[in-house]
Amino acid sequence: MDIACIDMEGVLIPELWPHIAEATGIGELAVTTREEPDYARLVAFRIRTLRKNGLRLSDVQALVSTIAPLPGATAFLAALRPRMRVVLVSDAFQEMVLPLWRAFGEPELRCHRFVCDDDGFVSAAQYVRAHGKHEVIDEFAARGCRTLAVGDAFNDLSMLRRASMGFLFRPSPQTLLAAQDLKVALSYADILDHIERADGRMSRHAIPRAAAQGPAMHLAGLDQHAAAIFEPEIPAAMAPTSSALLG
Repeated sequence: MDIACIDMEGVLIPELWPHIAEATGIGELAVTTREEPDYARLVAFRIRTLRKNGLRLSDVQALVSTIAPLPGATAFLAALRPRMRVVLVSDAFQEMVLPLWRAFGEPELRCHRFVCDDDGFVSAAQYVRAHGKHEVIDEFAARGCRTLAVGDAFNDLSMLRRASMGFLFRPSPQTLLAAQDLKVALSYADILDHIERADGRMSRHAIPRAAAQGPAMHLAGLDQHAAAIFEPEIPAAMAPTSSALLG
C-alpha cells in the first residue's frame, strides 16, 4: 500500500499559534521554535501562558474554529485519496485541530493530545512520538509500505528524508538552507504532477498489467522501473512504533 503522510500547519492549514496570539493580543503565544527550539519546553510555556491569561481549551478551540484550510488544500487531499491512504501527521494537538480535520473529511490523524483539569484549563501534553515524525514513516516502512511525505518546517525534515518520496512545501529560506537535499514543491500541483509522471511511467512500462487493471491505475501498480522514484531510504531493520492515534 502507498501512504501519504501530510503535515498540517504550513501545508494544509495556517500556523495556529500566531493566529491565536493575534486574536487574543497575547504576544507570548506567538513564540515559536525559532525562539525556543525545545518543543516540549515551548508547549509547556504555552500551557502556562494560556492559564495565566484565563484561556481555557474551549476558548482556544473557538479561536481555531475561525481558521479555514489553505486554498486548494481540500482539493489536494481529494486528489490523493484515490491513489493513497492519507494520514495527517502533525505536531499540533488533536483537540485544537478537530474542526479542520473534519473539514478534510476526517482522515487518519497522528498528533499529540492535551490533558485538561476540572476547570477546563490545559494542564499537560501527551506526546505520541518520542523522537519525531519520521517514526510514522518507519512504522509504515516496517510493514512494507511506500510513503509520500509533505512538510514545510524543520520538524518535518526527518520525515521527508525517511520517506520514499519527500517534498518540502513552500519552505522558509532558513529551512531551505538546511534541506538542500530535498525536493521542493511550491504548489500542490507540483506534487500531483510528480505523482502523475509516476503513473505515466507505469502505463508505458507495464501496459499489459495496466490494461488488465482497467482505467483506475494507482501508484500501488507501479512496476519495478517506475517504482525507483519510490525507493525507500530506510534501514533494513526497523521496529514498528506505537499504533495510530485516530481522531
